Amino acid sequence: MKKDKNYIFGIHPVSEAIKSGREMNKILFRQGLKNDSVSALFKLVRQYNIPFQYVPIEKLNRITTANHQGVIAFLSLIEYKNIEEIVQRTYEDGRDPFVL
Repeated sequence: MKKDKNYIFGIHPVSEAIKSGREMNKILFRQGLKNDSVSALFKLVRQYNIPFQYVPIEKLNRITTANHQGVIAFLSLIEYKNIEEIVQRTYEDGRDPFVL
């Protein structure tokens, strides 16, 4: 896998990134990973409708050899916006929206 640093790892860093509004493409959880911190993270993942997948630890270790704690989140390289928000902001800026 290409190591372009479009991911973060660790239970608390991923939780904080979600809470701060970072957009994520997917979160990988190590199969069988269970504890209170992971349960809290999983609740956030479901609340924000972030796609997730359970994978063997070998897959996580191929992505990073750092202490990932069984959790790796892939960050979105693009920040998506709601079309209504774009149109409203365009009107507020005094321009006519032109959206394809």
